[in-house]
Amino acid sequence: SDRSSDGAESDWHVPRSWSPVEGQEACWPDYCEVNRALAMKVVELFQEGDIIWIHHYHLMLVPSYLKRRLRSSTPIGFFMHQPFPSSEIFRTLSNREELLRGILCADHIGFHLFEWAKNFLACCRRLLACSFEGRRGGGLSVTYNGRQISITCAHMGVEPSLVEQQ
Repeated sequence: SDRSSDGAESDWHVPRSWSPVEGQEACWPDYCEVNRALAMKVVELFQEGDIIWIHHYHLMLVPSYLKRRLRSSTPIGFFMHQPFPSSEIFRTLSNREELLRGILCADHIGFHLFEWAKNFLACCRRLLACSFEGRRGGGLSVTYNGRQISITCAHMGVEPSLVEQQ
């Protein structure tokens, strides 16, 4: 604890730094370790024929760890339930390219809204020089390392009439 201006003991701790980059760099090894640990558990439990779905921004590196370990035609999906930030915001992250590369190791990437998918694709284009295109039926695909990755938008909601019946 620190001393206040009047010399009394205080529970307030002066922060080391207000730099977001320092915070990101301090947390990055832990983020990687959590993603790696989950991926290793999936590899341990994996059986041929399984489809792997990964959810949320907490696990953006898991697809890359799985691709390296499984090296098979196992389909890997990643669904981002939160809004994906604009490229102007995302590029402020110190590990932005690693995060994008991690997600792009999935075979299918889903978002709730087209705007979120559009932000993701803009980040891929601006930061990794990826190309993308519309597909028949309204889907999208992004090209990364010679692979075509499907991008879809799937709204989520509750059907009130079904809830009322319950």
